Amino acid sequence: PRGELLGGGSAVNGSAFVRAPAADFVGWGAPWSWPNILSAYRRAESDADFGDEWHGQHGPLPIARARSLAAVSERFLHGCAVAGIESCPDINAPGASGAFRVPCTVRDGKRVDTASAYLAGTRPNLRIRHESRVSVIDIRRGRVTGVRVGGQGFSADRVVVCAGAFESP
Repeated sequence: PRGELLGGGSAVNGSAFVRAPAADFVGWGAPWSWPNILSAYRRAESDADFGDEWHGQHGPLPIARARSLAAVSERFLHGCAVAGIESCPDINAPGASGAFRVPCTVRDGKRVDTASAYLAGTRPNLRIRHESRVSVIDIRRGRVTGVRVGGQGFSADRVVVCAGAFESP
C-alpha cells in the first residue's frame, strides 16, 4: 500500500538521497559489504556537488543539495548552529554528522524517481507488469527463471521482482 507503483517509495516520498552509513553493513559480508554497497551507490548517482571517491558522477540518479532553502529551513539550520550542532556539507560522506541540506534526486525542479531514472527510453528486452500480484516465483537450479501472475506464467533469462520493503518478505 505504500509506494505501490513504478519507482516505489522514490515516487511518493521526499526524493531524499541519504545513504545508510558504512557501520550499518558491518558483519554482513559479500555482497552486502560496505565496499560493494559504496560501489552500488556510486554507480547509481550523478552527484552535482561532490566529485570524489565517495560519490558517483555518471549514474542515472541526479543528486544535488538545494542552493536556496525555505525561510523555515534556513532558520532551522541557523538554530542548529546556535545550539552548537556543526554544519555538515555532505551527509553522505564517511562519518558525517550534523545539520545538513538534504541531498535530493531532483532535476530541473522535478523529482527523479528510480523508474524514470532507470526505465527511461525504449528497452525492447524489458516487460513491465505493474499492478500485478506475483503468486509464485519459479526457481530452477537456484536461479529465478520466471514468475506466475494470476495463473499466467512469465519466464526470461533475467527476472527482477520488485516487491518493496513494506509488508514483503
